Amino acid sequence: MRIGLDLDHLLRDVLETTLENWRSTVEPDLAAVFDIRECGLKCFCTTTFDDKLCKNGGEDCFGLYKIQKGFNGFVSPIGLQVKKLYPCLTIWQRSADDDLYAA
Repeated sequence: MRIGLDLDHLLRDVLETTLENWRSTVEPDLAAVFDIRECGLKCFCTTTFDDKLCKNGGEDCFGLYKIQKGFNGFVSPIGLQVKKLYPCLTIWQRSADDDLYAA
């Protein structure tokens, strides 16, 4: 996947739309996660982590985009481990050949 201006605009729009429609007293910590290893991100479609889900080692194996607290843009690899992200909640999802839809 090519990380560029088009992806930047898409992910920023998705996160801004989510923040604009968030109705809770709890501030969300939002991140747009995208596939960079062509694994399908199966690890984000389950409620608990299993080492069998990840053939890439589970560290910095996905792209991350954030727009909060003074930071806007792609997050460089920083040692994020998939198994430490649980629980997570998918709000929007897009398949490779589909449109963006609410999860």
